[in-house]
Amino acid sequence: GESFLAGASVFMYGCAVIGKTLLTKMCFSGYSFNYPITFSLFSCLTTMVACALVFMAGKAQFTMLPVHHFRGFAQISLLTALDMGFTNWSLDLISITLQMTIKAAIPAIVVSYERFILKKTHTQMAYLSLTPLILGAVLVGLGSGNSDYNFLGTMLMCIATVASSIKMVTTHSVIKQVRSEMGMVSFLFWLELAMVPILLPWAFFNGEISTLYEWDEYNEPTAWVFIMVVAVMGGVRAYVQNLVLKYNSPLTLAAANILIQALTIVVSIFLFDTETSFELDCGIVVSLAGYALYTMQKTMGNKKKAPSKPDVEKGSIRTEEAPLLVGGTEPTKP
Repeated sequence: GESFLAGASVFMYGCAVIGKTLLTKMCFSGYSFNYPITFSLFSCLTTMVACALVFMAGKAQFTMLPVHHFRGFAQISLLTALDMGFTNWSLDLISITLQMTIKAAIPAIVVSYERFILKKTHTQMAYLSLTPLILGAVLVGLGSGNSDYNFLGTMLMCIATVASSIKMVTTHSVIKQVRSEMGMVSFLFWLELAMVPILLPWAFFNGEISTLYEWDEYNEPTAWVFIMVVAVMGGVRAYVQNLVLKYNSPLTLAAANILIQALTIVVSIFLFDTETSFELDCGIVVSLAGYALYTMQKTMGNKKKAPSKPDVEKGSIRTEEAPLLVGGTEPTKP
């Protein structure tokens, strides 16, 4: 059922994020691929090729992007490009630990945006459960022992965090509106295509494309294969994230991100043989408790709700509750 898909999508998203984050860091540090915006562009292009192969194999149906959804896709593509570009750029300057600690603010930003801009409220228990999640992520960051503060990297990650938070809410809205008109693979294809006109000039004017030939591994096919494989994983991560937003709320994705960030740091500690600390261990426990509390209140809330209408993909009509970032249209009343 849909409840299983909701949980499964979060689990798959966690695996994709942890793998993508660690491998991307390896691209920048291990292979010295210091071209973060170009890397984001590669991710879009390789993901589009992967989607095309899925269409050709008959595993998904290609659908043209409806004209009336151009504005929504433009908003998502801009926010996603900012999130992807600045995240990769910051990862080239700061550690995974510092990056994850900054991203702990995402649930608070999502809640604030929904509350004050969209006038959407959540239960008091949902708000309370975010406290241990954010506190746990900060403790994990403090206990990691990596003091690699870089002003530019920190500012870039702050911008990426705000863009990511608003993107979650906006993408959730657009997915709910287009789910009766296109599948998730087509959705991903058009989203990646919409980001190319943003990332390509960005990579050109910041000098990355013109200096790419100076990369130490430029003539090494093995290095290029690794870069492209990790780039494709960016598309996998985006696809699974869209699935999470299809079956869950933006706040659920934000809460899951906090737990995933703590787990990412734990995995990196084991991979790179880093010593743990009391703060780090406490942070992990607090993060797990916070996510368990959030999941529990969400489950109890779902049981109290009246049975929802069948999904629009199954032939029924479902109105959208969350407007777009700008220029959202209200559903017409009969």
